[in-house]
Amino acid sequence: MTVETRFGPCVGPEETPPAYRRCVVSLIASLGLGACALGMTGPLVSIALNRMGVSATLIGVNSATPALALLLLVFALPRVVLAFGALRAMYAGIVFWVCAVLPMAFFTEPNAWLALRFLLSLGFCIHWVVGEAWINAAATNRTRGRIIGTYVAVSTLGFAVGPVAVNAVGFT
Repeated sequence: MTVETRFGPCVGPEETPPAYRRCVVSLIASLGLGACALGMTGPLVSIALNRMGVSATLIGVNSATPALALLLLVFALPRVVLAFGALRAMYAGIVFWVCAVLPMAFFTEPNAWLALRFLLSLGFCIHWVVGEAWINAAATNRTRGRIIGTYVAVSTLGFAVGPVAVNAVGFT
């Protein structure tokens, strides 16, 4: 399959340079914002659970859900992308994420938060894995270093900004 059929509108830079740049910039921005959101949710969930009086062990188990979600999802995700396409899969990841975060405001039961954190983690993993695969597929030999370097820098910045933002708004 070509990049276009597997991942949608992201075609090679030789064919349509403006569309290609928009696609790559959009992917990097989406993944950077996702990294920022994940960087925020980790500390926010841990602080909130601590305020609820949850044990450090259960907070640690809750913090392990992203890794568990990734381990369980990685085997099914290629079939999901082939069936629905990368863009729809990324949208689904964002929807999972939002649908898991919003109910946290209404639940005080730690087990509910564990389930919601797992769903949130599934959403993040879908978005992250599909987006990263898409960026790798879109990068050519000529553009790979610049694209991957920019992606890694933006994502790292997003992961760093998340916890700083939590502290900046005073949620400690």
